[in-house]
Amino acid sequence: MVVTAQRMETRDLDTPASITVISSEEIEKSGAVNVDTLLAQQIGFNGMSYGPNGQEYGGSASRTKIRGLDKGTLVLVNGAPMNLLNYNAISNIPLDSIEKIEIVRGSNATLYGAEAMG
Repeated sequence: MVVTAQRMETRDLDTPASITVISSEEIEKSGAVNVDTLLAQQIGFNGMSYGPNGQEYGGSASRTKIRGLDKGTLVLVNGAPMNLLNYNAISNIPLDSIEKIEIVRGSNATLYGAEAMG
């Protein structure tokens, strides 16, 4: 049994969500230099970095915000969470190693956990 926001037994694949998929071809055509600049081209994304082009600066990690939530964006790489203390740093992921990016908007904490508020 999977309990969702719909208050009834529902398979997680049947739970409605707003999803944007960015394919490897779209990544190549975007002209982005890293993941941070690629996501900055998407609607509802804001990034905050201490260094240039979304790079980390010393011990200060860059942040990815979706729908304005500072600590509400969960980043999964092959299903494994990349967040540390509710912050995510995506600037170190090479663009050429990405097959696709799936952006799931909306509060998905019921499916993915407390860090998936955005």
